[in-house]
Amino acid sequence: MITVVTGLGRSGTTAMMRALHAGGMDPKCSNFDSYEWLAVNEVLHRDPARFAAECEGKAVKVLDPQLHPIPPCGDLALIWMRRNFREQAKSIRKFWRVLNGIQVSRREIPRVVKSLKSDTGSGLFAAARVGRVVEVRFEDLLMWPHTVCSDVVRHLGLPLDVPAMAAEIDTDRSTDCARVMREVTWMGRGAPA
Repeated sequence: MITVVTGLGRSGTTAMMRALHAGGMDPKCSNFDSYEWLAVNEVLHRDPARFAAECEGKAVKVLDPQLHPIPPCGDLALIWMRRNFREQAKSIRKFWRVLNGIQVSRREIPRVVKSLKSDTGSGLFAAARVGRVVEVRFEDLLMWPHTVCSDVVRHLGLPLDVPAMAAEIDTDRSTDCARVMREVTWMGRGAPA
């Protein structure tokens, strides 16, 4: 079985990947910042059989399945990460600015929210076509990490360490979009957003 952590960008996929890793599941890539999802997507779509062989028994992050549908490639258990759309839109805006240098006006947030709502429906549909899916709200993961991680472990049917997974989640973090970019902080370049 391959565990696929999926969803739209800035929905908590990296937090879930970190929790799975802490619980004893090896990630396909060990880059904590992004788990190299772009490189994974390239192999996934170019050679699904190779992807399945390389990822068997591991966790892999695949973003935006509505844009890049996951091809059938073995037994897939998917974890769909979902976040409050407005907070997700604010996080996307921050991501574009901090990591890509792209300035997006706050007035664009409602447009991004509308896009997120539409893409979530088509992304979930695409994910459900290739495997069994459990939805995880990012806010629930932050507020009740032990319960959410227990639900995820039940979905996967694997003997993962739930307390270790829950301990990886920053429960002091607000569910609102943070001022700093956590990924930048992990890379040692903690820049305010």
